Amino acid sequence: MHERFVFYSVRMSKIWHRFKRQKLACVGFVLIVSWTLLGFFASILAPHDPFEQVPNRRYQAPNPHHLCGTDQFGRDILSRLLVGSRVSLSLGLAVTAVALLIGSTLGAVAGNFGGALDAVIMRGVDLLLSFPVIYLLVTGVAFFGANWAILVLVMGLTSWMDVARLVRAEILSLKERDFIKAAQVLGLSQSRIVFRHLLPNALSPLIVLFALRLADAILLESSLSFLGLGVQPPAVSWGSIIRDGRDVLARAWWIVTFPGLAIVLTAMALNWMAEGLRKSL
Repeated sequence: MHERFVFYSVRMSKIWHRFKRQKLACVGFVLIVSWTLLGFFASILAPHDPFEQVPNRRYQAPNPHHLCGTDQFGRDILSRLLVGSRVSLSLGLAVTAVALLIGSTLGAVAGNFGGALDAVIMRGVDLLLSFPVIYLLVTGVAFFGANWAILVLVMGLTSWMDVARLVRAEILSLKERDFIKAAQVLGLSQSRIVFRHLLPNALSPLIVLFALRLADAILLESSLSFLGLGVQPPAVSWGSIIRDGRDVLARAWWIVTFPGLAIVLTAMALNWMAEGLRKSL
């Protein structure tokens, strides 16, 4: 056990060293950590109550008292951005975790067992991929509602297909390795081979895909919120802030601009991190 711990510690140290040498990846990492901390401590750091409506300060442009301006109800945009980061990032993280859990499990089962089970799973993947994701999401939200848990479940259930394909391809490659054949000769159960030997060795591409899926989940949630199908008031996300300002873009550009920049920077940061992780791993 001690030798294994030392081995993984040395390996993680090498990966971190390679990751640090990539400037864009480090910038992305700092941005994501910063947004996470800002969202976690939003209730302390927010300069104003993000839900307080003050009619006499409606549509104020960015100024020293309201650095990102105010919206149609006089609410402070910066405070809402900080609170919205917590909702957008946590929802994106939960959606990505659900998608990776479902996709990696089904992909591992399909790749390991093959035959009819593989055919059924992969034809199901092909069928789901033939539908535009936004249509599946709108249908799911229309039937089940749009609270946080339902959004996570619906978005997760419509985002796992490419994960399954990737894991299946990795498993098919790993099955031909000598250590897997040795495990089969030793009589290890199929579940042990899958979860103790195949999936752990397929983690590298999954880690990279996790960062990419997280960016997609945040963008997708923002799209749903913009359409009014995502996070519902009084909860706030970056997408819902943009929805509030879409009708007054010409005279109150700041309502849309700052959450839009937050989404763009977060998506870019996650893509930079994914590229850095791909090279490091």
